Amino acid sequence: MKLKASCFSPSPALMWENLRRFWTIPAFSFLLYLVFCIMPTLMAPQGIGMRNSYLESFLDHQNFLAMSQYCVFPAITAIVLFRYLHSTASATTLHAMPFSRMKLFSSNVVSGLAMLWAPVVLTGLLILAVRPDYPADLLGHPGMILPESDELAHRGGWQIMSVRHVLNWLGGAMLLLLFVFALCVLAGMVTGNIPMHLISCGFLAVLAPAAAALCVTYADKFLFGFNNGAELYSAITFLSPLLAFPLENGAPGWAAAAIYLALALAALALAAWFYARRALERAGDSFVFAFMGVLICYFSAYAGMTGMGMYFEGMFGSAKYLLGLAIGAALFFLVARMMVKKSPRVWEKRTFALLGVYAVLAALFVGSFRLDFLGYEKRLPQEGAVESASVIVPLYNTFRSERFDLTFDFWYQLPSRYYEGLSRRDGMYFRDPANIAAVRGLHGFIVSEREALRPEPSRLFPKARPAEWREKETMGYFWSGISGMMRLNYAMKGGGALTRDYEGIPKGFLLSSADFRRLVESEEFKETYSLKNPALGRPIRATVSSWFGVLAAQRVKESDLADDRAEVWGGATFDDFSAAQLASLIDAVQADLSAESYERITGDAHQLYNVVLEFEKPYDGDTEGFPSEIRPYPYDVSANGNPPTTVRLTVNLGIPSYFSRTEAWLRGNGLYEPLNAWLEGVEEVLITRWTSGGAGGDGGGAETQSFGSMAGLFGTATETRAFSDGIFVEPLKPVSVTDPEKILNVIRNAETQAKNPGEYWECALVLGSSQGSALEGDLPSWAKPFAVEQALVYFFLNAGNPALEALGLE
Repeated sequence: MKLKASCFSPSPALMWENLRRFWTIPAFSFLLYLVFCIMPTLMAPQGIGMRNSYLESFLDHQNFLAMSQYCVFPAITAIVLFRYLHSTASATTLHAMPFSRMKLFSSNVVSGLAMLWAPVVLTGLLILAVRPDYPADLLGHPGMILPESDELAHRGGWQIMSVRHVLNWLGGAMLLLLFVFALCVLAGMVTGNIPMHLISCGFLAVLAPAAAALCVTYADKFLFGFNNGAELYSAITFLSPLLAFPLENGAPGWAAAAIYLALALAALALAAWFYARRALERAGDSFVFAFMGVLICYFSAYAGMTGMGMYFEGMFGSAKYLLGLAIGAALFFLVARMMVKKSPRVWEKRTFALLGVYAVLAALFVGSFRLDFLGYEKRLPQEGAVESASVIVPLYNTFRSERFDLTFDFWYQLPSRYYEGLSRRDGMYFRDPANIAAVRGLHGFIVSEREALRPEPSRLFPKARPAEWREKETMGYFWSGISGMMRLNYAMKGGGALTRDYEGIPKGFLLSSADFRRLVESEEFKETYSLKNPALGRPIRATVSSWFGVLAAQRVKESDLADDRAEVWGGATFDDFSAAQLASLIDAVQADLSAESYERITGDAHQLYNVVLEFEKPYDGDTEGFPSEIRPYPYDVSANGNPPTTVRLTVNLGIPSYFSRTEAWLRGNGLYEPLNAWLEGVEEVLITRWTSGGAGGDGGGAETQSFGSMAGLFGTATETRAFSDGIFVEPLKPVSVTDPEKILNVIRNAETQAKNPGEYWECALVLGSSQGSALEGDLPSWAKPFAVEQALVYFFLNAGNPALEALGLE
């Protein structure tokens, strides 16, 4: 029994022989650690911030050179220790000695780990021995970066690297080396030559996260509503410590470390099992076990078809996506097969049989996503299982979107306890059961029409959309389709979450939902976004400006115009208000907000003024809840290293013309006239009618012109806009409006988007004189917008707008 046990134990003689022969590997590894870490640690105190950042990256496994060592040296060590398996003569000779295979294997593994771990342990001891002390007065040094909870007072100074930090690095580095070395040893047991051993090392190292990432690519393409957020990619990176350690700041946690350790030991056990069954006469072959060659070919085909499908879709459109999948799979499979066989002669029955099996598996794989075998697209949370739910939708146009966007002048968003459910990233969460039911109803409404709403590039089996939805969502930002991502979030009772993302949902479809109306009109929605919400804190400042005036001033500043009335382009801004004025302004704005109807909240009225309200509230200095990437420095470091005691939140509001109480406040405080003084510089408004199917109608003149509006391409006679549904929209000759009262009426009724691409009016404000323009000359009126393009402000009028009726254009 003792003899049998000794056969499976490492041999000191074999291990010593390995160390004697390959001592240069640990020596060179330690030399690199010395250059990468020890020398920067011993540098002079100048440049403390930069050096601190560098050392932090090294100890948190975020240094590229150090991470490269964790990959390169385990591969080199495994190859040199087991290279005798790549030659029939060497393998036969060594196995003829009085050592069992397990003794050889265990001796090589233990000596290999010794060569990998010794430089790391020695480096850690040196770091602890030479850690520099920095005086306390350097805490406020520019560029100083505070480490996360690793401060250590030491002899009146501040320690840049604590003992815990160094020991965490040491343990993480040893675990990374063990994990990669185990995979490299496993690769050596199934391969028969050095090139394939090296290729297999990289293959096994990236197999799990790469396969998962490619799988996500198909899910993102085919599954309607698929959410590929940060949580999903965090799960993918967790599949390999080479990704998890750098992205988790070198501390993935004890549970994760235990899992990686178990996986490494399992890989070594599997390698030992393969070694015991390895046919020594197959030394020199690409793979000793046939299954490995098939696995390499199939994974290559999987990656190749994914990349080629995306390439064909990008180059030739979605109709060629399937062709790209087929070509990529066949091409990469055959190339991998040639590498495995080390010959271009792969045209045999087995090759085509394996390719046929792969084709069937690939068809099932892709079809499972498109046909949603797992029911991902139709899944709704069970009623009563949801604690809170949110709807994030970029419905509000670019000029009013900030109405419901709380921004924080404090690095990034604050922990949720500071704004009671409001989040720039997650929106507001409804907790009222009726509103949660409305979110589920909206979700079900989208799911029931998913085939009509599904983005065209993501479809294998196209189905015609209802005529009323075919419009606009892919035609650019200024069309009535929603630009961006609509997201539904559910926080489940007992933990967990369910998230769905929907892109390109037509605005008309969304507004037709009674559940969405119910959410916007709910008391919970109004109270959360009320300016009287206690979560905002105490109002301390307000800034009021003219939106058009500020933009007009910027346009003139950027243009070539030489206008002697430059003072009217000042872009007047007011921010000096008493406490009473500030309170009355908030009352007026909140009264207008509360009086808004659902149609106006979800409408496209242009803002005339901009009101920025600043609030202040106490801050306790707790960093819990901040994004992990900014936890080391979530606040400006003051001279004493303390965080601020208060935090400021900013609410940016767009004020349209129908906010009568706010406008009355402006008049009562003497701001109306100076905010609108910029109108004196408006020379005219050019209103261009765009209509579908070619030119026609009165349009303001007998002659019809076709040109590319807002393109600055004067001289191009026939440029038109083409859309995916085959509609062509051509402009008619614009109407010039010069009467100041009519110009004011047009501006007050301005809209931000064209609702119907078949018919709308595009308005351009001509600011000042066209003299001094780069295209000066005797130009016709309709060409003037292009000659002074930089001095224009654009907006829209849609059918039924009162301004069109007043001008007799409708």
